[in-house]
Amino acid sequence: MLWELIASGASLRTDAGELRFRGEQIAPGIDPGSIRPLGREQSNSSLVRGDAELLKWFRMVEDVRSPELEMTEALHGAGFTAVPAPLGVVEYQRPGAEAVLLALVQPYLHNGTEGWCAGAHLAARPLRAGRGAGRGRQGGGDAPRRVSRGRPSSPRRHGWER
Repeated sequence: MLWELIASGASLRTDAGELRFRGEQIAPGIDPGSIRPLGREQSNSSLVRGDAELLKWFRMVEDVRSPELEMTEALHGAGFTAVPAPLGVVEYQRPGAEAVLLALVQPYLHNGTEGWCAGAHLAARPLRAGRGAGRGRQGGGDAPRRVSRGRPSSPRRHGWER
């Protein structure tokens, strides 16, 4: 039903504002059996539809224009292809306020890497190679394992800070 609302461009009024759905590029023919949870997120909930589209539902929202949507729209509009184009959005609009992004639909990248994992991998590289922040420090050797499992903790606790 959510994909159908996005594809149709529906609007739903609430007591305090309006839910707006946009998705001119959403593929038609929505089969609920083709939707599955992704299950690898840190701060969002994501669904994949037919291995073609990824719907990212934001758990934490702010009452400002979303930099993620603003950046992806601008990059895509400028012809930059290394970022998935926005296919659809769900926004909440209150009178006199910025639209708040609740969900974003993008192409599902089968071989894509989730941003947190990519950043954690890059951050851990100097530690694995015996260079950088973890060199000669107690606990530095377990940084790649700890970060790659998605459980960041205090750098001070593990002796990672300089």
